[in-house]
Amino acid sequence: MTNKLVKVELGCGKTKTPGFIGIDRFPFDGVDIVADLNEGIPLEDDSVDLIYASHSLEHLNDLVFIMKEIYRVCKHKAIVCIVAPYYNTYLNVSNPYHKQVFNEHTFRFFTNSDFSVISEEEYYFPNSNFWGLGNSDNSKLEMDFRCINMEFFYFPEYELLDEDEKRRLRQTKANVCDQIMYHLLVVKKPISDEEVIKISNSPLFEPDYITRRKIRTTIRKLERDKKLLEEALNKRTNECNKLYDEKVKLEKELVAITSEKEKIKQAKYKMHEELEKLKNEKEKLKEERIQLKVFLSAEKDIRRNLEREKVELQQELVKKERKNDILREQNMKLERELQMIKNEKKWLEEEKIRLEKELDIIKYEKEVYYNEKTRFLQKLEENKKIIDNLMIENERSRLQLNNILYTLKRWGRHFRNITNTRGYIILQKLKRILEYNDIIKDIADKEFITSVILKSKLDLSTYKMKFSDFIPNDRYFEYEVFIDEKAEVLKFYILNFVQSRLFVEIVNNDRIVYQNILQLDNDGVVSINVQNISGDSFIRFKTLNEEDIICVLEWYKRKSLLKFFKEDIKLVYY
Repeated sequence: MTNKLVKVELGCGKTKTPGFIGIDRFPFDGVDIVADLNEGIPLEDDSVDLIYASHSLEHLNDLVFIMKEIYRVCKHKAIVCIVAPYYNTYLNVSNPYHKQVFNEHTFRFFTNSDFSVISEEEYYFPNSNFWGLGNSDNSKLEMDFRCINMEFFYFPEYELLDEDEKRRLRQTKANVCDQIMYHLLVVKKPISDEEVIKISNSPLFEPDYITRRKIRTTIRKLERDKKLLEEALNKRTNECNKLYDEKVKLEKELVAITSEKEKIKQAKYKMHEELEKLKNEKEKLKEERIQLKVFLSAEKDIRRNLEREKVELQQELVKKERKNDILREQNMKLERELQMIKNEKKWLEEEKIRLEKELDIIKYEKEVYYNEKTRFLQKLEENKKIIDNLMIENERSRLQLNNILYTLKRWGRHFRNITNTRGYIILQKLKRILEYNDIIKDIADKEFITSVILKSKLDLSTYKMKFSDFIPNDRYFEYEVFIDEKAEVLKFYILNFVQSRLFVEIVNNDRIVYQNILQLDNDGVVSINVQNISGDSFIRFKTLNEEDIICVLEWYKRKSLLKFFKEDIKLVYY
């Protein structure tokens, strides 16, 4: 009982060959194994008798890797049939999906054997007379494929030429051969040259479309031969007709000759008389003939020299044609490089346009910046005037406070007699009131107050700066604020009399968005993170102990220092 041959088709696509195991990276109908050949062949070692690949290997990333995989899965003396596009065509060279090169030299690099059944004329190349080139990269070759058949398929205008002419054109010009088919013998054990020849002469698998193409070529050759035979037959028929016409003509001439024969007999006597004259002329002709032979001999020498020069000119013409082919290839390469340079030039022009647009945007932003800077300086001058007015108003407040201080000095002895805690707190509050003007004056000189005024949404020309009333612990002390979307922190100035704790809460859109208890030791600016808060909001304060004495810096719209109107007060913030 014989084992059934295992036949595998690599990259079978939608048209798998009957009787083969189809492998493709897409799950088409008929595909038996879905696998990416770039990652290997999912078959066991030494398990395949025949591998067939049609127009698939040129799309793979690494030809050496896939040939190693084919060698691994094939049995000893297995056959590998490969059909691929012949490299030297404009279409194949331009195809971006073709990653591998196939020509008459490709599989010389997959064996070290110098013996080959392929004629040396098919793969002639200077300085590479032997077939096997497997050690050309100075590494150990891990496979041995013997090429036992190599067939070329030509463009229609060349396929009817004789083999020598087709070979010469294929090796010297582009767009002559469009396809090549190899039959490779997998050698894993020692094998004799005679056995390789025997296998090469045995029937080898070839795909149906290759067979059909060969048949079409044969039909074309037969049609050409038929046409030549018909032309030869027509030529012979014409010659026969001419011979028949000549026969009729000769018969007529024979009648005329017979009638003239008598005349000739009569003229014969005259010819005898002239014969003597002709003999004399014959002697003269002999002498002329000798001279003519000498002349013809000289002419033959001249003709031989001309033929020799013709052969030399033909050889020179062939050399020039080869040089022209090389120049054409160099010209194509230069054209491709020129196209690349044009593409780079186009990209640079587009980049220049983009940079010019960005420069225009930068110029526009610079102009906007200068306009904003001018507006800022104008606003700064206005705010300086406002601060001057505030300083005048504060001076007036100082006079009022001096009067209060005078009154407090008069009643100082009475206050010192107060010993309970409540009385001491009241004393501290009154004493702090006397320091308001100095604190406000000191803060007003600082840069952050100018920043506060500039960023306020109010027209502060009708407002004055002062410290608020003491923040209570039994109710909220509330301010309306507006928080910009780009703001990161909310800052306000706290005046703290003793170490205290302050409860702070922010309400935005009727929702509490911030709560915290601040431990205050000294006067100064307090910052709150408001990155996730924007728009109209309320900030409110409350002390945690009755003894805590805390004020905030605020703007107010009133004349009396001691009166408090909540609706007119805005918290100073920036």
